[in-house]
Amino acid sequence: GNVWWNGLGIQHLPESTGDLTIGRSLSLYDNRLETLPESFGSLTVGGDLYLNNNNLANLPESFGRLTVGGNLGLYNNNLANLPASLDSLTVGGDLSLGYNNLATLPENFGSLTVGGDLDLGGNKLKELPTSFGNFKVDGNLYLNNNTLVTLPKSIGDLRVGGDLLLHNNELKELPANFGSLTVGGFLNLNGNKLVTLPASFGSLNVGRRVFLDD
Repeated sequence: GNVWWNGLGIQHLPESTGDLTIGRSLSLYDNRLETLPESFGSLTVGGDLYLNNNNLANLPESFGRLTVGGNLGLYNNNLANLPASLDSLTVGGDLSLGYNNLATLPENFGSLTVGGDLDLGGNKLKELPTSFGNFKVDGNLYLNNNTLVTLPKSIGDLRVGGDLLLHNNELKELPANFGSLTVGGFLNLNGNKLVTLPASFGSLNVGRRVFLDD
């Protein structure tokens, strides 16, 4: 069934946590976790796993072994980096990494599997790894409210089923092949420092509307 351990002031989880099999959801919202045991990657969660609103500064290297059938929430922690093993992570629903302290992403980040939204908004990202173009995001991709000054050339290979949100960054230009990317919903580029647009911009395949400051 579901396990709800929210708002209990939990600071540590035992190594035996990795032996758990949660048929549905495990929620650890609003605690005081700063670290997770190395065994955490052995955990099996059939539904959602919520670790939002804690004090996590890093994740164990085993974290990439996790299989989460539903949503994985790591929103509003203190994460400054992510383990390289994350490329093996499989999340059936949304992956929320918004409002942490991430300045960089692992080079192989684009290899992980996310079935829903990918939220990286509200971090300190200045650039994205080349592998980012490998993503096929079924839902929305949130990259808003970072400090992105550039995007990788691989961005032209990106496929986003929902909205692509790049507003409130520091982008001054877009890659020449930006027009090759596919966005099923909205594309929001408001609140950047764009002076010119690449010639390919007119070829953009956007399902709904492009938001771009005058």
